[in-house]
Amino acid sequence: MRRQLVAVVIAAMLVPLLMGDAQASVRVRVVNYRFKPALVSVSKGAKVAWKNVSTTTHTVTAYSKNWSKKVTLSTGERTGFTFKSTGTYKYYCSIHAHITANGACVANTGVPTRMCGKITVG
Repeated sequence: MRRQLVAVVIAAMLVPLLMGDAQASVRVRVVNYRFKPALVSVSKGAKVAWKNVSTTTHTVTAYSKNWSKKVTLSTGERTGFTFKSTGTYKYYCSIHAHITANGACVANTGVPTRMCGKITVG
């Protein structure tokens, strides 16, 4: 009986740790001219990590006013951001896309796709 109680207590302590790790970090890969996935939903307090796995340099640049991020990533480099507040956070690659006057993210001339992403924190 005592062993079972100890096992239950240990399991109860490990479950929140394991669940927290599963929600603690979301990975976004920069592949050629795309963020994959481009749309991410996370819980408040989660970290999003970007890694450039393409052969081209890219940026992760915030374009909404509720956060600040501008990092250039060469091949193999990473960056991250922990989202402490709920909301919608938009970003783009400033080398390969630009933001229009009405806030749309569009591809620069000669780029095959828009390099834009959005993170929803709930």
